[in-house]
Amino acid sequence: MGTSKSSSGSPSSVPIVPPWVSQNLSNPNNASSDASAPKAGQWPFEQPLIPGAYPPLNPKLNTPSPIAPEGRFRAARSQLGRFARSGDSEYLKRGVGGYTKSGLGGKKQAIRRFAGTAHTAGALYGALSLLSSTPSGQQGQLLDRMVLAGKSAEDVISAIVDATRPMDGTQDAESNRASLNDALVELLEAQPEADLFNLTDLQKELVIERFIACDIFRRFILDVGNAIRSKASSATIAASRLKEVKDYVREVVSASFRKLKESGKTLGQANVVTIVRSLLEDSFGVFEEYIK
Repeated sequence: MGTSKSSSGSPSSVPIVPPWVSQNLSNPNNASSDASAPKAGQWPFEQPLIPGAYPPLNPKLNTPSPIAPEGRFRAARSQLGRFARSGDSEYLKRGVGGYTKSGLGGKKQAIRRFAGTAHTAGALYGALSLLSSTPSGQQGQLLDRMVLAGKSAEDVISAIVDATRPMDGTQDAESNRASLNDALVELLEAQPEADLFNLTDLQKELVIERFIACDIFRRFILDVGNAIRSKASSATIAASRLKEVKDYVREVVSASFRKLKESGKTLGQANVVTIVRSLLEDSFGVFEEYIK
């Protein structure tokens, strides 16, 4: 539930969206400028990709990001400190709202900040689809079903994580990988009968939904989690408050996902990234509503 590492959060007087976020996505491994067709062996997927799985990045991702203002997280930390002491959910919502509005620069900048999350979600869907649609998987690759056959669920999850989001030395990669693991574990906890080699479309949707919620939560904790830990009356209370934050983020993301589905948008390999961007915009819009 979150990360064990403490952080003072992203500083002020730097771009809200780090330059490497768009650079890594528009030019994976510095080997190709065509973001719509990553090559084999490149992030965001180690295996040959399904054509059209990754749409070109929004051109705005490559425009300079606004500079974070002084005290960008001050309002969020103040509200979260009150939440930590009182347990009042209104302070929780105001804290998450302040984090979105001031800390991330509003929902539009939040989408840019989480661009890597959207593309990782696309890679995850691709990995799960390959496992469930090809009898032998990707032989000789990380998702070789012949190698994974008979392995524990933990080993299969590790292989999916490695194929989906290799380490690149960034904090975002570490967060993405932990969130991928959490999402897959949560699926198996909720549906013990689920077969990672043959997930249904609904199960894949649930994994994507949980991954997005986990990744938002992890970024939030890295930036402002200490405001809760430092103000809670005990470690037990702090853990309880953090779980409430995670549950709230999950509820909002889940509601946004339902809204998209009700509007007729169906998740598929060709549109995962686009739909996740819409989901992020809607979710951060809900968070931001609590700041008048």
